[in-house]
Amino acid sequence: MKPSFLRIFQEVNTEDGRGILVSIETPHNGLYVEFDRSRATVWYGMDNPGDKGHSRWISREYSLGELEEWNKELKLNSTLEDLGI
Repeated sequence: MKPSFLRIFQEVNTEDGRGILVSIETPHNGLYVEFDRSRATVWYGMDNPGDKGHSRWISREYSLGELEEWNKELKLNSTLEDLGI
């Protein structure tokens, strides 16, 4: 898997609807970055009429690969070199 170019705070599609990407965790050991095991957390807002009409936020974690698959049209055409990394 290549590094993702989805951005934090970007609105993304998931199997559960649209939400906001709030974190990506990528395991690494100093020598190797494990992109295939990356996890992404997406937050959703849900109406909760029982809570005086205020929205209640929930979140769910997905593999980064799943999230990239559902959001092919949102990926940027950048490379690590373009970003100066």
